[in-house]
Amino acid sequence: GLDPVAIRLRNATEPFTRTVNHLRITSNGLRECIEQVAEASGFREKHRRLPPGRGVGLAVSAYLSGAGLPIYWNDMPHSEVQIRVDRGGGVIVSCGAIDIGQGSDSVLAGVVAEVLGLDPHEISLVTADTDLTPIDLGSYSSRVTFMAGNAAVQAAQKMRDLLVAAASEHLEVEPDDLRVGDHRIHAASDPSRGVPFPEAAALAEGMFGTLTTVGSYRPPKLSGAYKGSGVGPSPAYSFSAAVVEVRVDQGTGDVTAERVWIAHDIGRAINETLVIGQIEGSVYMALGEALMEEQTFRKGLHKIPSMLEYKSPTFLEMPPVETLLVNTDDPEGPFGAKEAGQGPLLPVIPALAAAVYDAVGIRIDEIPVSPDKVLAALEQKRKGGEGRVGPRAVPPFRFRDPIKVRRAPDPPAHRDRSHGCAAADGARAGAGGSLMLRLPAFTYRAPETVDEAVRQIADAGAEGLLVAGGTDLYPNMKRRQFEPKVLVGLRAIRDLGRIAGDRRRGVGVGAGVTLAELAAHPEIREGYRALALAAGAVSTPPLRNMGTVGGNLCLDTRCNYYNQTYHWRKSIGFCMKKDGDICLVAPGSSRCWAISSSDTAPAAIALDARLRLVGPSGERLIPVAALYRDDGMEFLAKAPEEILTDIALPPADGWRTTYWKLRRRGSFDFPVLGVAAALRQAPDGTVEDARIVLGAVASRPVVAAEAAGLLRGQRPTADLIARVAQAAFQPAKPLDNADLTIGYRKRMARVYVERALRELAGLPFDGAPGGGAH
Repeated sequence: GLDPVAIRLRNATEPFTRTVNHLRITSNGLRECIEQVAEASGFREKHRRLPPGRGVGLAVSAYLSGAGLPIYWNDMPHSEVQIRVDRGGGVIVSCGAIDIGQGSDSVLAGVVAEVLGLDPHEISLVTADTDLTPIDLGSYSSRVTFMAGNAAVQAAQKMRDLLVAAASEHLEVEPDDLRVGDHRIHAASDPSRGVPFPEAAALAEGMFGTLTTVGSYRPPKLSGAYKGSGVGPSPAYSFSAAVVEVRVDQGTGDVTAERVWIAHDIGRAINETLVIGQIEGSVYMALGEALMEEQTFRKGLHKIPSMLEYKSPTFLEMPPVETLLVNTDDPEGPFGAKEAGQGPLLPVIPALAAAVYDAVGIRIDEIPVSPDKVLAALEQKRKGGEGRVGPRAVPPFRFRDPIKVRRAPDPPAHRDRSHGCAAADGARAGAGGSLMLRLPAFTYRAPETVDEAVRQIADAGAEGLLVAGGTDLYPNMKRRQFEPKVLVGLRAIRDLGRIAGDRRRGVGVGAGVTLAELAAHPEIREGYRALALAAGAVSTPPLRNMGTVGGNLCLDTRCNYYNQTYHWRKSIGFCMKKDGDICLVAPGSSRCWAISSSDTAPAAIALDARLRLVGPSGERLIPVAALYRDDGMEFLAKAPEEILTDIALPPADGWRTTYWKLRRRGSFDFPVLGVAAALRQAPDGTVEDARIVLGAVASRPVVAAEAAGLLRGQRPTADLIARVAQAAFQPAKPLDNADLTIGYRKRMARVYVERALRELAGLPFDGAPGGGAH
């Protein structure tokens, strides 16, 4: 049969034609997009020829350059522009178009400057102010460059005609012989005969008075002669083709986009840098939709109601993108331009899905292409099934009955808008509805010694809390999970910020050492690798620069229904962890099931570390595991006035350790699963001792002692490690209060234990330790 390139070329629409549903096509670079993206990516050489688990996919799309009809149907222009030129040559362009980051202000300045022979930086803009600017319908449907750009060109051409007429009379040169460019108006036949732009402006004002011109744009009538034909027509269409290359981890179901090639029929790039940025931004959004962004609900409650849970790609998930611009010079666009805002998004998602099929032979028919769906399709295929996941038909949907809306009362004849806004904001703030999350009022104390800090936190009693980096506490205070009256800061206690010793004798780590310092310290990296990997996997670099190892060890337990704003929690009913009396995850349970989300805790337990706690009654040294209780509310087995001062790491003594972290993204996210493993082998390869600790599967780190015991006295073969991993995942009992599904998270406990142990045993393994497990 035909390959994916050939079948698309055979069915590509032609320029200056009409589709079967009467959509008018003007310029069309779809063929060039397909050919260029296939050539640049080496698609023909890669398709069905890459190793198992790797694949490429191709897809194409078309998109409109603004809707042919306004949202509210009328015969008025869609975009209007006004240009004023003063007698000194200053140019002011007024337009209602809103630059929301797409660069429309630069486009307006660029097209006006091009017509008037100036540089874009010489154009002053007044935009998005409805008191001062003419109408523009808004930044939607990728319309601003095409529609506002055309209006700006029209206004600029009218202004140029006025300037040329004045210069013609002054120079005694026919208008047709005059050229505008390089800040001058001059004769084409004799370039030395000319006037600078400011002089031309003064001459024109003397001839015509105030120099003001207007331009507007209204799309041509494009709808067909049938009901519903008003939906879809556009004055011009862009076309795109994309190739995505992926790697699919068949053990975890994780899909990694490794490279994207995208070709876009832009018509003509007015500002090439902006266009490439727009296209790459579309690729970014498409990958987010394809791989991780979703709306999920549990018993009617949104599971991901904040940007912390709603996943979008970070820089680590953004692959290299090669952008190819295809210029077709559309006859109706400003200088031939068409849209570049949303169109390039469209082919990336199906191209990625096609690449997954090329890699592992399964079809995922809905987005996101999440790991659990990939594993389900692979399992189905292994059992002889189709290997396909997704809806088989359009889900049934019933429209609600229409709501009758009464006519709103007429507004007052006059209103002081500034005072009105202030009053409204004040009312919201007074009702506790401030638009910004703010810290509650508190007193901050900064002791310089541990003894002083112990006295101050003891004096504060129930109204006091300890804080070091504050990367978790302060956000929780903003959400009113905690409302202390006194914060006792530990940053000024220098003794807490030291690392001393070496891996031969043991290392002492102050609780105030930042996670970044811990991850980078040579003794920790060499002798206690699991702890370095865990510290380096926490959140993002800025937070690791602030957050401390002590703070991470004492990290509050987490739950999707707890770690939200006060108003969200109030709207659904408070949970027992804060302000309520029921666990929303397990309503029939008498306890809280919030999960331990510390990265460093499982690693420290696997290293057999000890913690020093100092309080009013003195100090005590305890194993790290003894710090935790299996209770989402009372999760720390220490008194509130006790301060964690340091971590004692024993001599490395031949131990090899690692830490594997499961999360949707390679940065920012809390662990959905953490696996710390430690192995010590005799010279003949037999295991003398082993430890396996699971994080984020319960309210405290879970020590898989029985599973680790299976390794002792044995050589760690692949079969033995598989049995150990099967035993290790049994104690993992995740609940539906974190990212990804319960079944997937439990299954990954076995996979991640197996990979961690294979790494330590020197056997081949997939993935990568630390937070880069994807």
